[in-house]
Amino acid sequence: MVVQRKKIKFNEECDIWLDEFIKGYKKIIADKKARGVMSTKEGKSPISFLGYCEICRVMMSLQPEKRKYTWAESLFAWSFMTLSWNLVSRANSVGNVMLQHVDWKEDSMIITFPKHKGDQTGEGLSNDKHVYANPLMPEICPILALAVLVFSIHRGTEIRQQQLFLGKDSESRFSRVFRTVLSLIPPSIDLGATKRDIGTHSNRKGFMM
Repeated sequence: MVVQRKKIKFNEECDIWLDEFIKGYKKIIADKKARGVMSTKEGKSPISFLGYCEICRVMMSLQPEKRKYTWAESLFAWSFMTLSWNLVSRANSVGNVMLQHVDWKEDSMIITFPKHKGDQTGEGLSNDKHVYANPLMPEICPILALAVLVFSIHRGTEIRQQQLFLGKDSESRFSRVFRTVLSLIPPSIDLGATKRDIGTHSNRKGFMM
């Protein structure tokens, strides 16, 4: 099936209906969690450091299998995973990093967030985060992962205003690949939480364990 996207503006009545529908859905989820039908930590449980290492190892070595995986998906997921873990940031924030937000100082890569959830106006004292290489464990080295990603993708001549992770919805893309990778990891490997309770928020929570 071919899916086509058309830029159609919804009318005010439709917008109101969608808002009410989303609010109703959130209430249903909250009620299920309150009654114990759904786990309160679903998609948000922290992963262990060993679990993080295993996930990165699988992402780094993921090979194409018919139409299931591609080299591009493997490189994207691996670099996105290592960067989100080291930045302790939400997947949405990592997906919005632009090339001009990246700089270097001595032995660290600096990612500057013009704004984030706790500082929507960008008036905070410092939104800079430092990222360091890990030469002893290449599978979790964010510098290596990003270097492979950047040098494997042709960005054309105008690269100043480009996103680090190309595409319109990197968060959803990462979530999709993340779920695929989790399904490939044997149940005998302890990730720090059940696969059902692991999601894109698990990276920033896992770092704080």
